[in-house]
Amino acid sequence: MVCRPSPLLGACGALALFLFSAIAICTWCNTAHASVLGTQGIEMEGPRDRRGFYLGPGLSFGAQIPAPDGFLPGVSGSFHLGGGVSPRLLLGVDLGLARYFAAEQSVGLHGDVEITSFLLDGLYVRGKLGLAAVPAEGSLAAAAGGGVGVGYEMWLNQTAAMDMGAQYDLRAVPGDEPDVRHTFLVGLRFTWY
Repeated sequence: MVCRPSPLLGACGALALFLFSAIAICTWCNTAHASVLGTQGIEMEGPRDRRGFYLGPGLSFGAQIPAPDGFLPGVSGSFHLGGGVSPRLLLGVDLGLARYFAAEQSVGLHGDVEITSFLLDGLYVRGKLGLAAVPAEGSLAAAAGGGVGVGYEMWLNQTAAMDMGAQYDLRAVPGDEPDVRHTFLVGLRFTWY
């Protein structure tokens, strides 16, 4: 099976461009409001402030269902980056590579636009929407979908944080009979603000 570009890919690209433009504008507009009194006088983006640019890696473990053996365990590494619109709202992208423990095609990719909202201190909910390449009959098939997650972020120092969370991911492979994949993951992410 050959992966072909679809109109959905163009729509997701346009959505990602729109979100990055919104992040850049909001970050630029919030610059004057992101000052705090610090040890060196007035500092821009003080300690433990989520506004501005962020990036970091993540590692998750979980399983995908359905699969020939009922479920397909795997591990996923990811890299996320984006911008903080406010201290409690982040917009960004999450790019990742998954390795499934199976004898046949066992690698998957994903690229998602994500929004994270912090409810109380470090407690957050996260939503994702994007495209993926999932294992299908010895090759990769294009899939579209997204996911939701919940977790808790704790500060490691003044600019770095670690979060532990759980995520449910749903992807559909288009066709006459859509192939729907459900993935459940738990993992860690590190973020530098």
